[in-house]
Amino acid sequence: MKFKSYMVAAALAATASTNAFAVMDLDDDANDQTVSYASEVAGAVDGNGRYSIVNFGTLLDVTVLTGFTIAQNTSKYARFDLTGAVFDDAGAIALTNGTIAQGGASQDDFVIFEVNDATGDITAVTALTLAVSDYDVEAAASINYVLYEMAADAVNETNPLSAADSPIAAVVSGSTGDFTESNDAVATVAAGFTAWDFGFAGTSAISATLNILGQTDPADILNGATYTLAGALTVVGDYITAGQDITLTGDVAVGAFDLDSTATCAGTGAEHVALVADATDTSATATVVGADVALWVCVELAAIAAGELIAKGAYTLTLDTDTLTNTIGSVVYDTTTVEIPYITTFEGYNQRIFIDNRGGTDAFYTTSFTTESTVTAAGGTGSTGTVPANTIMTIKAVDLVTFTGGTRGAATVEIEAQGTDIWATTQIVDLDLGNTDTLLLQP
Repeated sequence: MKFKSYMVAAALAATASTNAFAVMDLDDDANDQTVSYASEVAGAVDGNGRYSIVNFGTLLDVTVLTGFTIAQNTSKYARFDLTGAVFDDAGAIALTNGTIAQGGASQDDFVIFEVNDATGDITAVTALTLAVSDYDVEAAASINYVLYEMAADAVNETNPLSAADSPIAAVVSGSTGDFTESNDAVATVAAGFTAWDFGFAGTSAISATLNILGQTDPADILNGATYTLAGALTVVGDYITAGQDITLTGDVAVGAFDLDSTATCAGTGAEHVALVADATDTSATATVVGADVALWVCVELAAIAAGELIAKGAYTLTLDTDTLTNTIGSVVYDTTTVEIPYITTFEGYNQRIFIDNRGGTDAFYTTSFTTESTVTAAGGTGSTGTVPANTIMTIKAVDLVTFTGGTRGAATVEIEAQGTDIWATTQIVDLDLGNTDTLLLQP
């Protein structure tokens, strides 16, 4: 797995920031020019269910082609109507070559301008720019432009000469909720699942005992370019709290789990923080000062005790203060897993397991067991071994396991081979009646 380049993320952020000086073109029907405001930082609405937004720079300026020639020293009337918005209390409103004739006051949803130019004609392709300092908007707002011949037409909205419209603002979620990049850490059957698959193309292991479950990627939280109500682009810190607890959930009984600010898990001090397991070994938590920057989840197997192995399973990562949870990665085995749902060593039965290795290389295998609460299982001489290439191996149940307190259980066989190369069956023979029961286990 390749982890994300932060130079690319920074470049994207820099590109997005240029949108703060954009001007919306009402004649551009091909592109969505809506300015999006992040609901997470918008605060509460006013008594009318609206948010007060500030036109930062030219972020909310609107341009539109006149659409009809206005001769020198003559007037026509441009009307702008808002849907889902009104002009704000302190709003300053201006239009190229325009003077407000009606509307545009606090809480109005329209404004009419008298448009003229004493120095020359205003052609049909002349762009008029509307600048409004403040709006009060609902969850979505749009603006409509119409040019009229007479003032009365503009007031009564009759006999339009030209028109255009566009969405201008929306309050949306600025967060994707995503902040991680996942990875599969591969434990090897050849090492009894006490070491990582290391030194092979495509693997992420740093060494035979050190691997990465994944990383946090805080930039993923940004849902495109969204803004605060004051017109500033939102940043990671608006959604992810820097200082907080981070919890890894999954099987943490074996191995040491840490958060590190480097992709090689080589950080020191505050850059490398241990995830401390809870009493049930099903989660581990660390307190960090930089949850808003990239962190890698490291798994170290060097100090595990004899007889221990790291379990397969998936993990999630939670930013506790921000109550955000993502998948972070999995521990997987480099094996084909064969599940044997029923194993018996009862003396009246003869059970055998047949493993057919159709591949061109020998396949090492290991076996683990599951029993009822009153029964224990100990692996026998047949519980580990190697199936030669192009060979069928037969394993008797009595050689596979010894049960104490009962005569039955289940088994999981992990075989170091591709699934397409392995066929497995189990057969139980009733020694008294001669009946047989055969079950295909793989594929």
